[in-house]
Amino acid sequence: MIESSQLLEIFWHHGGWVLSAVFILSGLKLVAVPKLKGAIGEVAVRSRLKGLASEELHDCILPDGRGGLTQIDHLYLTGKGIRVVETKNFGGWIFGSAKQKTWTQRLGRRSIRIQNPLRQNWGHIQAVKAIVGDRVPVHGHVVVGGRAEFPKGMPEGVQRPRALASEFRAEGLPLPEWTKPWQELRAATRGDASARKAHRAGLARKHGVDSAASVGMVMIGAGAALGAFYLFSVQVG
Repeated sequence: MIESSQLLEIFWHHGGWVLSAVFILSGLKLVAVPKLKGAIGEVAVRSRLKGLASEELHDCILPDGRGGLTQIDHLYLTGKGIRVVETKNFGGWIFGSAKQKTWTQRLGRRSIRIQNPLRQNWGHIQAVKAIVGDRVPVHGHVVVGGRAEFPKGMPEGVQRPRALASEFRAEGLPLPEWTKPWQELRAATRGDASARKAHRAGLARKHGVDSAASVGMVMIGAGAALGAFYLFSVQVG
């Protein structure tokens, strides 16, 4: 009869790498998947609106007017003014109103509290206005892609990419006097590594550390350590 210690030794010898891979892949899912979904949503909106505005900026970091930094997905200069666009790539059912601090995302039987993106984008709009003032109109939009459904209707200010693209097509050219404020806005944007690091640090101070991402990093580290130990034990054995 094989003893339990022998069974563990057999499992480790033949399947230790599987355990290491499970830890690493599970960690990557927690760390990378949310960022990947967000990036896919931003690319989809950017592609839909490409060529429909006179000028555009993407993934912009600006001073938030309160001593910190804020990140804006998309800025467009159109015949209506400056459009400040926040993109979300949601799934499931979304419940929430324009004034609520948080919304509820229902995925099957699981419910998740998410930040109201309209409130988030309000801060972005204020950051833009702090630079351009009242020299050019500034409008905010939250554009939702993915398969999300709003059973009680979309809150005002939330729309699909196709709807915003239709608005862009119906507009004329920006006024000439809007060129200078837009250039100042462009000059104020940052995309360097130090700005992104400072922005992430500011988010951590304001909202706390992303627990899921932290757990994911621990799992990746544990998986890597297990993998290294497995390779060492196999070579020694």
